[in-house]
Amino acid sequence: MSADTLAERANRFSRDITQLSFTEPKAYETLEGLESLPLCRFHDDDTAGSINLGCVITEHSGIFHGGIYRIEPAGQKRAIIHCADKSGLGKALAEATGDVPVTIAVGCSPFLVFTCACSFPYDSDALRLASKLGGVKYIRTSGFPVPSDTRVIIHGAIGHERAKGGRFFNHTGKYTEPKDFPVINIKSVQIMRGGFLQTMITDIPPTENVYLGQAAARVNFYRFRDGYSAVRDIRHPEVGVYGRLCFVLADGINDILLKRLKNDPFYGRFSKIFVFDDDTDINDMANVLWRIGNSLRFGRNIDGKIFIV
Repeated sequence: MSADTLAERANRFSRDITQLSFTEPKAYETLEGLESLPLCRFHDDDTAGSINLGCVITEHSGIFHGGIYRIEPAGQKRAIIHCADKSGLGKALAEATGDVPVTIAVGCSPFLVFTCACSFPYDSDALRLASKLGGVKYIRTSGFPVPSDTRVIIHGAIGHERAKGGRFFNHTGKYTEPKDFPVINIKSVQIMRGGFLQTMITDIPPTENVYLGQAAARVNFYRFRDGYSAVRDIRHPEVGVYGRLCFVLADGINDILLKRLKNDPFYGRFSKIFVFDDDTDINDMANVLWRIGNSLRFGRNIDGKIFIV
């Protein structure tokens, strides 16, 4: 299934979310803690091995929210979660008056990975949307539900404690600088009997994260187009999904479109947005760069962020 097809299904189904469907769980073994998992250090100067493909599930007012963040073990019962303050989880932690319970599903349905990677409006339910998209069935746990094929289940709670997270190689070809992130206190770690730890190597694009990011970005294109039908397409170069660069093709450019892009919860966070109103093939990087270099209108911009080409 292509990214466009999956994104269009997600956009259509987001208005018709079903209740979760449950099944009986498989057999799980309880581990001593995070360091009992086979964590790998993928690059020589990475601080440690980490979990980088875990779906971090929280709940608020009956809605299950999901996100994917690097989880760096700091002992068997403690970990540092690399979430930005402006992320969904970061905002939830800032608003919380006490500890925030979390359940982390590692090695589970790609449909839940997809919905956790997307930037949906806050009232969207990641678990129910994954169920509608791919028929995902869940199991009940001591925390929040997880897909029935989940290999590793981690329960914990995040308070207001922060600790310095280490250096990790990322998609820019450089290492991240250490900074303070929230700390998770681990309550339990379980692995499916005969299961394995799913992970993803972070490296210079194109790697797995690029295609996952582009698929997530297509969901937001269909959402945005529902509210402004004059937008014909929105695309991102391989590095653009994470470098916050995108190209917009529309039937005419006006203040309404520019204001919507600037204030959109997803596109409003991009560093540079280039808006075209002709037949430019925004899938062709060479064509896009030629148009930008030869545009007589390129000087027009909004806050140095949205450029009219």
